[in-house]
Amino acid sequence: MADPSFERPVPTRGQWGSPAGHQLWFELGPKLPRTAVIAIVDDDLSVREALTSLVRSLGFVAMTFESAEDLLKSRRRRSLSCMIADVQMPGMTGFELHNRLVASGKPIPTILITAFPDERTRERAL
Repeated sequence: MADPSFERPVPTRGQWGSPAGHQLWFELGPKLPRTAVIAIVDDDLSVREALTSLVRSLGFVAMTFESAEDLLKSRRRRSLSCMIADVQMPGMTGFELHNRLVASGKPIPTILITAFPDERTRERAL
């Protein structure tokens, strides 16, 4: 019998653009279980709210953070399965946050989003 926590198919690679001009590129490894906790890190409240709605509509738990520093200070970070982070934020960028998590020995799959897409950012993200 199949593990029921893996019943919901999750895309593993793709690109998405919003009417506001935000771009999202993602590539995930194994499918996420339904119990996955996804961190949303963005300084823009409206983006955090929209992504929280999207993540919850897919059946996952969302935890929001206003900054990279807030996530790094949180005890909840140990329960995270995946992270969606803005590339450009005051203080630490999404790239820097991802690199800090990798350096700490606790990397998690990361989806980077930006309102300022360009080829250099895309290459760095992939």
